[in-house]
Amino acid sequence: IVLRHRCGEGYRKISAALKFPVSTMASIILKWKKFGTTKCHVWRKPCTTHHLANTIPIVKHGGGSIMLWGCFSAAGTRKLVRIEGKMNAAMYRDILDENLLQSTLDLRLGRR
Repeated sequence: IVLRHRCGEGYRKISAALKFPVSTMASIILKWKKFGTTKCHVWRKPCTTHHLANTIPIVKHGGGSIMLWGCFSAAGTRKLVRIEGKMNAAMYRDILDENLLQSTLDLRLGRR
């Protein structure tokens, strides 16, 4: 019915050929126009769904992450440092030595 309608045949011509009432033809075609067909079917041989030729490579969840150290307080934010590799105690002390004092001075933090 839908195929004939797509080819340009009217409701009356289709209903006469298939011996259905015009109202039934109109109902079927209106439902098709409203809901349509949005699914795409792909035909493959059995047991070939996961073959390399039938799959599309994708990366899920972004593929990576970074670690940052930052200084913030009620007065605002300051230094943000990217940490390369794994963090250990010595690396953390170096970051504090290099960035904490300067951030506190920039934010005017200290004894009042």
